[in-house]
Formats: sequence, C-alpha cells, structure tokens
Amino acid sequence: MLKTVEAVYEKGVLKPLKKLRIGEHEKVELTIVRKTEIDAMSKKALSIIGIGKSNFKDTAARHDEYLYGKKLRTLIKP
Repeated sequence: MLKTVEAVYEKGVLKPLKKLRIGEHEKVELTIVRKTEIDAMSKKALSIIGIGKSNFKDTAARHDEYLYGKKLRTLIKP
C-alpha cells in the first residue's frame, strides 16, 4: 500500500491528520517532505504547464484542432 498522509510534528512525535489503516506495531517507511516544499513544487509545475492561464474553455472537445492546428477527420461517420 502506498499512501500519502499529512501529519503534524508535535513534541517529538508525528501525528497523522487522518486515521491510518495499519496494524498496531506495524513497521512503515516514512518520507518526510515539508508542506511548504510541496506547495512550492506544485506552483512551479502548474506554472510550467500553464493550468488556468488559457482562454480556451473547450480544449477537451477541440483537442486535436488546438494541438495540430486543424481538425482531424473522424473515423466514424455519423
């Protein structure tokens, strides 16, 4: 099971913000990443791909036209 869980560090103990479904005394492996680092990485990634900056609201319907510059013929005729 791979799961990301937010936790708070208080008085030398990491306290998960949600209940964990693991057994008592079960060993797990932790990777610690500060929330501020995640927020910074997310902002950088979103700025690279330009989420929310496009004026196009129909990108799913007209994906090929925007991507290739022309409408592609459909394989199935109505």
